[in-house]
Amino acid sequence: MSYLIKQKLHQLIDLCDNESQLEDIRSILQDRDLSYDWWDELSEQEQNQVREAEEQYERGEYISFSELMSQLDSKKKK
Repeated sequence: MSYLIKQKLHQLIDLCDNESQLEDIRSILQDRDLSYDWWDELSEQEQNQVREAEEQYERGEYISFSELMSQLDSKKKK
């Protein structure tokens, strides 16, 4: 799988004539920080909120996006 992705990336890069885009790609690949984890950027309170949301989801305490939109629409009409 990795080989196919690399092959496709090579093809796309070879076809690209936009120097700015190529520089962006180079920067992404060269300068990426493999130790970076967005989780570490969150405060303790934010991390706790994410954990609580995950627990709520696992308990089935959620609604679909369409259901949320329906509820919001009905509140608007009142």
